[in-house]
Amino acid sequence: MRGLGLEGHVIIEGQRRRVWPDELKRQIVEESYDRDVTVLEVGRRHEVDPAQIYAWRKKFAAELPEPARSFLPVEIGTASSASEPKPVTGPSATERIEVSFPDGCRLSLPAETPVKRIAALMKAMRS
Repeated sequence: MRGLGLEGHVIIEGQRRRVWPDELKRQIVEESYDRDVTVLEVGRRHEVDPAQIYAWRKKFAAELPEPARSFLPVEIGTASSASEPKPVTGPSATERIEVSFPDGCRLSLPAETPVKRIAALMKAMRS
């Protein structure tokens, strides 16, 4: 954002301190809600500490539209309570994680599947 006149510096007791206009803060906060990037990535891009971005999120919470949440509804039950139970056989298939998406798609994985792998698969299915 350098060169756009949106960033300033103030010298306080020998230290340089940046001053961010509210317009730029709002832009950075809105960008931080994009589900394809992390707050850390946004902070690095704008040379802002992630903690500062979270503080700005609180400051502008009432002014900005509610961000889209990436959470999905979860229903916990036994295999017998599932709408379409399938027989599970074999020693490695005794416990499973099943995720049902609103569009009817289902993801069924072994219970020992790493959480990061499950998250990646869920993200791929949503796109």
